Amino acid sequence: MENLGYTRPKLVLSPVPEGIIGTSLVEKIEPYLKLGKDEETIKIPYHSNFVGSHKFPVETALAYYAPLANTLLESSNNCR
Repeated sequence: MENLGYTRPKLVLSPVPEGIIGTSLVEKIEPYLKLGKDEETIKIPYHSNFVGSHKFPVETALAYYAPLANTLLESSNNCR
């Protein structure tokens, strides 16, 4: 994708369990991903209050989805 002029691919980990359990799981799998120094994952935690919400957007969830949204916007701007 980089050679075609697109942004670098991003790995999205979702749903990641909330808190210590999720942090521990991510720490265990990251070495197997063999990411470069500059590569990062986008982590989106699972929150039952996000899933069960009937009002959108869920304000408390926005910070978790912002890195993904920004990456997608950046990619679409580079395609033009």
